[in-house]
Amino acid sequence: MSNEEIIRAFHLMWDNFPESVVITQKSREIVAVNKKATEYGLKPGMKCSSVGKPENHKGCQCDKAVDTGEPQICTYEGQFGKAYGYWIPITEKPEWVIHFGVGYAFDYPTIDRSPSAKATESIYGLTKGTDLEPATTALAQGEANGVMMYYALARLAKEQGLNEVANTFIKSANQEAVHAGFYAVLSGKVQKDFWQFVSGVAKAEYCGKTKIKGLADMVRAAGLDKVADEMEIFAEQEWHHGVVIDELLKKYAPEYLNSGGKKWVYGVCGYEHTGDNPPENCPVCGQPKSVFKEKVESDSLHGATKGTELEFISKEAARAEINGTLMYYALARLAREQGLDEVAEILLESANQEAKHAGFYATLNGKYPKDFWELLDRVKAAEYGGEANVKALADKFRAAGLNKAADEMETFAQEEKHHGVVIDEIFKKYNPDFKPADTAGKKVYVCPCCGYRYYGNLDAEPENWTCPVCGQPKKDFKFLDTAPAQKVEPSQKVFVCSICGYEHVGDAPLDVCPICGQPASVFKEKA
Repeated sequence: MSNEEIIRAFHLMWDNFPESVVITQKSREIVAVNKKATEYGLKPGMKCSSVGKPENHKGCQCDKAVDTGEPQICTYEGQFGKAYGYWIPITEKPEWVIHFGVGYAFDYPTIDRSPSAKATESIYGLTKGTDLEPATTALAQGEANGVMMYYALARLAKEQGLNEVANTFIKSANQEAVHAGFYAVLSGKVQKDFWQFVSGVAKAEYCGKTKIKGLADMVRAAGLDKVADEMEIFAEQEWHHGVVIDELLKKYAPEYLNSGGKKWVYGVCGYEHTGDNPPENCPVCGQPKSVFKEKVESDSLHGATKGTELEFISKEAARAEINGTLMYYALARLAREQGLDEVAEILLESANQEAKHAGFYATLNGKYPKDFWELLDRVKAAEYGGEANVKALADKFRAAGLNKAADEMETFAQEEKHHGVVIDEIFKKYNPDFKPADTAGKKVYVCPCCGYRYYGNLDAEPENWTCPVCGQPKKDFKFLDTAPAQKVEPSQKVFVCSICGYEHVGDAPLDVCPICGQPASVFKEKA
């Protein structure tokens, strides 16, 4: 977000807050102020440290908030008793901090928040399992829909300048929300363990920022910038909800911050449940227990978005980044042709970063098999095969009179082979005992572009499946009938086709591979 967008979002969120709120920098220069701050004479460009007495700033946590990137809080004596000061760093602008106090300018009602405060009699699940359960469940859903409806009406009213009408609808929406919560508790729709429920919601709120931000990006790409701006504010609010909940957990139930046991997560809303089994229904979005997956703690990002609503977003991001790589390398090429070597180097650096991003998103989406060494072995075969494929293509270019292009392509062919050699060296150094997976009896499909081999039932893959090496579509793969294993005497040589894996026993390789049609040059003697 630009500075202007951040300031606009600040005013949307904080202008009507009853206390003074400012955006300040580490230098203490004020960037933006809300309405209440204006009443106190604060304005952008001032040094907040110059306001009031020097001793009033002794507890300032601005530096710590900027340096750690974490919200900070302190308590002090205000004019109405104990007050709280907050410093919240802005994610998109780490050197900017939102600073405000609670209890300084406004006398809030005293609320007993101590654990010994008297609890009200629970109505949890009173209608669950009774004839009234369907009615109360339906009422909860109806009231929740009413919340959405009234807020939508309030939005439309504001767009027509009917602010009083909008405020009326907002009050109605808040009442509907109270009703919805009442019926949900009454029917036992939500989890009874309060703090367990709260900790799960925190995860969903943090997850909400990523999901809404991703959707905002798609909306912006569609040209709806104003809508996207507001959605990005919503994304930050979702994150803030998670921060607030975490603070509550730290204060009242720290044991729930990292509770043990199995964790079950629903990828769409992000709700996380801890227990031996998933809940009957997601308390956040209402989906049944069947949508939950057990969360396996791992540092690996492989497949983290696969099967979730983020799969499409990360897939498109990977595609966009790889297109960006291609574009930057093409621009670098054109720059060199114009003698702009320095420009070319800058563009090459951008291309490498785009490639890194593409690999990140592809890993998130589980695009490649997770077995590292098995995948690397197949890539090695594809690289060796790439030499012959690119060389054959170069011959066609040369026949068409494009000798300069053909010369360069022949260099590429050698580089493809060199990639295979490098991978071979990696195997020798780090995994010399590697044995490829047993493919006996499995169907073999070969990518006609890069030679990547797929073992198994390719028809079972989704229609949008593509070659993990070069991106060719599933429909272009060539089915090969694998040859039966041949008996090998100790004195005989074995030659392996680096494209399809066909093994030939004899004194020399075949002139042409009977499976994939590649020439003798692609065969390697098996050690």
